[in-house]
Parts: sequence; C-alpha cells; structure tokens
Amino acid sequence: MRALGIIILLILVFSLQTTVLRLIEIGGVRPDLITIAIVFIGYHFPRGNSILAGGLLGLAQDALSGGIIGMNMLSKGLIGFCVVFLKESIILENFFSQFFLIAGATVLEGLAFQFLSDAFPMIHLADGFWKDVAISALYNGSAGPIGFFILRRKIAGPAGSKLFHIEDVPS
Repeated sequence: MRALGIIILLILVFSLQTTVLRLIEIGGVRPDLITIAIVFIGYHFPRGNSILAGGLLGLAQDALSGGIIGMNMLSKGLIGFCVVFLKESIILENFFSQFFLIAGATVLEGLAFQFLSDAFPMIHLADGFWKDVAISALYNGSAGPIGFFILRRKIAGPAGSKLFHIEDVPS
C-alpha cells in the first residue's frame, strides 16, 4: 500500500507541476512541487524511496523539457539522497526547519546544474540563473510547509484511514 501511495503522490505532483502551476509565477519562477515532494518522501519514508522518486520525476521532467536528458534526474536524485542522509539530524516540525531544508534543496539543485554546465560545455545556463535560483529557493521554502501540512493531514493521516502511513522518524 505504501508503494501505491507514493506512486499516486508522484503522479499527482507531476500533473500539478506541469499544468496548474504554470499560472502561478513570481518573477518568472513557479514553485517546484517535485522538489517539495522529494523532500517529504525522503524525510518520511524508508531510504531509497526519495532517491528513486527523485530520479524518476527528474527523468520525466527531462523527457518533457526537450533539453538534455539527465540533468533533472541527477539533481532530483541528489536532493533525495541528501534528505535521506540528513533526516535523522533534522526535525521538520516547524515552518523554519521545513523552509530552510526545502530552500537548501533548491540551492543544491542549482549547484548541481552549475556543476553540470561547467563539466559539459554543451550545457548553457540562462542569464540570471542564480537570481532565479534565489527566487525559487524563497518560493519553494515558503510553499513547502503548506505542502507538508496538506500531505500530512489529507493524504498521510492515521494508519489505515488514508492513502499511506508515515513512519515515525527516530529521535
């Protein structure tokens, strides 16, 4: 049942990201629900789920973007790996910790893109790339706690009553 819940969540997030969120832009940037979902899955589910989810969603983004295949797959998988690595050191029970983890994940994605553009000359970043990353980090960091609230209350509520059960993170 947990795998089905994650699959449905990923389909829902990807659908919203590619359709509805095109209408919500600030400074030409829209929130990245995929990054928020990967952080949520990485924090609340066993190891490997967020890395796999990040890689698959990144690959789907790459396939639909028409750009170079693998950039989003690598950056989203890296976000999943880092969240899994840090999850026992971070408590995500308040707005600020959720804000900073999701904003940090967005900056990490920007760093991955910068590394790839430096390593491969055929990859070019847009002018103002880091300005867009900063706006995205603020936007994602602000939208993330709202997304976490919705996911916790509506989808992942008490065991047996919702789509899937969130396991407790060890203290």
